[in-house]
Amino acid sequence: MKIYLISGLGADERAFKHLRFPAGFQPVYIKWIEPMRNESLGSYCSRLVTQINRTDPFILLGMSFGAIVALQLSKILKWKN
Repeated sequence: MKIYLISGLGADERAFKHLRFPAGFQPVYIKWIEPMRNESLGSYCSRLVTQINRTDPFILLGMSFGAIVALQLSKILKWKN
């Protein structure tokens, strides 16, 4: 299962370098993209969603501002239990 990791604002995948995941879990790092002028968080996250493969189950994990983005992404992706 893929775990999509979203670092804090101004950070990258190195923020997660000490995390170890059990066998069967594959970390995928979401890359920050340049925001458009006066872009809303919802619009920004709609552009980030292209980095997520929605055909298989996955987990979203965010750190700091990345956690807020993960919550917004879960709304866009119509999160299912």
